[in-house]
Amino acid sequence: MNEYVYQLFVQMHGRQFLLAITYFLGGAIVILWMIMVVHKFLLERQEQRQLQCKSRYLADCLSCLGDVTCDFSLPSKSWEWKVLADVLIYLEEGTLAERRMSLQQLSRRLKVSEHLVPQLQSRFWRPRLESVERLGLLRLPENLPVLRAHLLREQDLHVVTKLLWSISLVGEPSDLKLIMSHLGRQPVISSKFNEHLFQNLLESLLMQNLSSEAALLCEQMLCSELVPAIFKRDLIEACGGCRFLLASPAIVNYFQYAQHDPGCVISCLRALGEMGGDPDGRLILPALGHADWRVRAVAARAAVSVSGAYRRLFELLGDASYQVRMNAASALVAFGAEGRALLEESGLASQDRFVRDISFYMLREY
Repeated sequence: MNEYVYQLFVQMHGRQFLLAITYFLGGAIVILWMIMVVHKFLLERQEQRQLQCKSRYLADCLSCLGDVTCDFSLPSKSWEWKVLADVLIYLEEGTLAERRMSLQQLSRRLKVSEHLVPQLQSRFWRPRLESVERLGLLRLPENLPVLRAHLLREQDLHVVTKLLWSISLVGEPSDLKLIMSHLGRQPVISSKFNEHLFQNLLESLLMQNLSSEAALLCEQMLCSELVPAIFKRDLIEACGGCRFLLASPAIVNYFQYAQHDPGCVISCLRALGEMGGDPDGRLILPALGHADWRVRAVAARAAVSVSGAYRRLFELLGDASYQVRMNAASALVAFGAEGRALLEESGLASQDRFVRDISFYMLREY
């Protein structure tokens, strides 16, 4: 049967057909190769132009910081405005407050935000996301109404997530409820993302000298029955991450209320340990004997902020949980000379093999 088909194919001038197919595929390969080379050339040329533009704008921005009356060559194209925004964001990152204010004044004078806002009307989600990100990173309070308004009509989850993040960078006390309401309506991304949002907002309020308002806001959120427990835990973790000591009374009150939930207890202990909100150990020291090993492990790490807790930590070196033993030993080393002396004198001479092993390991490594 196969031989018959082959003979029929040859009789129908199959050779010419195969040659035509071969020539076609060969030509297509050459064309695709040429397109790839041209595309690579265009991308490299575009990247080179962007680097040159960044260098020019960086020099101009630094000159304008020293001389307010200096001339600035304004961008003429959309991509140049994006490059200028990236340069200003780069200069603002990690700089001092006075220099950040000067850079924000320069952004206002150049009207950078006004050239980024039109991208929010793009049909494609990627330009909208990039514009939202730049508007947030510029950290200009006047961009906040624009971001809030766009949040109400945005449908794409990627852009909505970036909008919440950008709002948290320049937010006001009322934006905490706005962020929580949107987080409650959309699919859960992660608790860590929620924590980043809350921490950004708290740091923004502290930079605006609104620490009292931020503390009151934390107290209201932790006391409210309408706020889900997961958001309360994320808010507590955020308070610890930015070491917001004024929120410690609200966290202590919530600790007393939520002792039945190990997750909430862990978040409270971790936050109090990071911010030093329980110096006398009224909450941390009793938690070292908790029935849940996760609570004991977190309490052992948080006990570093409690003066004189190293003797209580030494008792945990023989705990049944490996993680508790490691955290207790790390906390003893963090206490300095007192903790190391306890490990050397009592740990290495202990009858418990676990205590001897962990003491030898910590003294050798640290």
